[in-house]
Amino acid sequence: MKRDIDANALIPLILLLLMCAIPNNTYALSDKSEKSITIDILVRGDDEAKDFVEGTIARILDSMPRTQVVKNTGDWELSIAVTHIKEADARVSGYIVSTVIIKRLNTSDLKTLLGCDPDSAKVNDILMYVNHWQFSGGSGALKSLCEKIVSDFDREYLQKWR
Repeated sequence: MKRDIDANALIPLILLLLMCAIPNNTYALSDKSEKSITIDILVRGDDEAKDFVEGTIARILDSMPRTQVVKNTGDWELSIAVTHIKEADARVSGYIVSTVIIKRLNTSDLKTLLGCDPDSAKVNDILMYVNHWQFSGGSGALKSLCEKIVSDFDREYLQKWR
């Protein structure tokens, strides 16, 4: 026995299936947008270059949506060492910037997930090494090196959280 299917009768069924199959990201987006990603910047090096790198990277990160630079409590840590390259006549001819990317894992979330009282066990947050970059450039390249660090960090790690 052959049954004919009316195509017009399938349209509401197809629409209902599509509405159920496509996830509703409205809640997820609004939930994501409420919390800023916090970043701690720790820079080592000679004072002039250190201050310049820290200030430049902080300004760039603070200007990005939903990011906030903090001290010692960030979701992420950028640990940066900046070294100048000097010529024989003591003239600075360039810089080497080494950046270690660290993700802070909050142990109170882990304790809650495991069913423990977050205040019961005294365990510090876990710092997880994620990556290391090293860049170098000429004497006028320090700002562009900072921009590259932030750009790469945003592309590889922050964009998926924002």
